[in-house]
Amino acid sequence: MVENACAQQAHWQNTAMPDTTVWVNISALQLFQGDLESQLAGCLKRYRLKPWQIGLELTESVLLDERAGDIVPRLETLRDMGCPLAIDDFGTGYSSLGYLKRLPVDEVKLDRAFIRELPNSVADAAIVRAVLAMADGMNLSVIAEGVETQAQRQFLIDAGCESVQGFYFARPIPVPDLEARWLAESQQEVESALMQQAV
Repeated sequence: MVENACAQQAHWQNTAMPDTTVWVNISALQLFQGDLESQLAGCLKRYRLKPWQIGLELTESVLLDERAGDIVPRLETLRDMGCPLAIDDFGTGYSSLGYLKRLPVDEVKLDRAFIRELPNSVADAAIVRAVLAMADGMNLSVIAEGVETQAQRQFLIDAGCESVQGFYFARPIPVPDLEARWLAESQQEVESALMQQAV
């Protein structure tokens, strides 16, 4: 997965696509048994990428593993390399807060289970606000997953969540379709800029 993500990112950089971070889901097996640090370092060098261009998402199940404490030094190495680290599906586990304060991560992705009933669910609204406050205190970014309506988006904006994702913006699409969309949007921006200059 890391190899594929780096190859795709390198292709985008070579075709003048917008600068972005490509996120890769990392399994517990890769963290506990693999040599992720060396693999990633090799890929970044081979494809001439900057570390921030490849982000790593850890599933929250990693935090619940009894060996979770053993991976802290490995995560610190990855973070020191400059690769952003995130915890995916945050809030669905049972021991996440205890480990969260120990893990060198940059952001948490708030699980869609807490977004689905917004803004009508008082309980979900309270949980979202609490996670945002906690993350702010720990200097973590929050990405809300599963946003499907304008009402959900507006609630999250009002609550101070800076990043959201979900079907409200776009459904998952194949890489060629994504590239076509990027190019079309880029062309529109150029045309709009030229029109403004002409006026």
